[in-house]
Amino acid sequence: MKTFKYYFIFTLVLLPAVASADLATDSGLEAAAGPTNLIKERNLNVLIAGIINSLLTLLGSLFIVLIIYGGFKWMTSGGNTEKVSEAKTTIKNSVIGVAIIVLSYVIVRAVLGILERSTMGSSPSMGGEG
Repeated sequence: MKTFKYYFIFTLVLLPAVASADLATDSGLEAAAGPTNLIKERNLNVLIAGIINSLLTLLGSLFIVLIIYGGFKWMTSGGNTEKVSEAKTTIKNSVIGVAIIVLSYVIVRAVLGILERSTMGSSPSMGGEG
């Protein structure tokens, strides 16, 4: 069961890369899809930014769910000080987690922006086509 969890997480991490794989060049679909503008070349930094955005979105959602869970534990504690203390700890740790995720997003965006400007001379694009 533990290895299944690791395979599942690994699959979620690689899902954006697999979804943007350029498989149409070998099958001749590139010529048919050319006028639709659906097939675009992507830079490595755009791919990395997409993966990081996906991970941060997943983690942010997880911590929001943990905040709601902590609030639910607090509301259903029935005045038991031990359960209230556990709920407060859950909420506090979740808020710290969300703050870390927001700060990491800002840092990653700044670093990718600096790298993109230094290599291509354009403005930063976090996950979009630049």
